[in-house]
Amino acid sequence: MVQVLTREWEMAKMFIYDVALKDGIIRLEWDDFEKSASVSRPVVAVKVDEPHDVSTLTNLAIDEVERHMKGKLSNLIVVILFKNGRDLMMEELNGMGENLARLVDDNVSTRWGVLQVEDITNDRCMMLFAFEKQ
Repeated sequence: MVQVLTREWEMAKMFIYDVALKDGIIRLEWDDFEKSASVSRPVVAVKVDEPHDVSTLTNLAIDEVERHMKGKLSNLIVVILFKNGRDLMMEELNGMGENLARLVDDNVSTRWGVLQVEDITNDRCMMLFAFEKQ
C-alpha cells in the first residue's frame, strides 16, 4: 500500500496519529512537524507499507515525493517503522542513505524517527513528510 497525502490537515493528522502519539526508538513529536511547517510549506506525506526492504521502500517513497514537489525541498521528515520482533539490521539501512541523497542536498533540514509498531501490514514501512520553501 502506498498512501499519498497532499492536504496540510491530512498530513498533520497522519503525523500526529502515526508518528507523534507512538513511542519510538528515535522519537519524533508534534513539535518536529510544527517547526518544519513554520518555516516551510508542507507539500506531501508518503507512507509506503509494502513487502520490501527499507532501501526499496525509501526509493518508492522518494518517487512519490518527486511527483508532487513543484518547488525546492527545504525540510524532510523521515520515519522508519518496523514490526515488533522483526528488528532492523544495519545491512537493510545501507541503500537508504544513497536513495535519500538523490532528494536531499546540504541545504535540506532532515529529522529522523524510528518506531517499533504492530499496526503496519508488512515488516517494514517508510514515511516521508516533505516541505518546500515558501
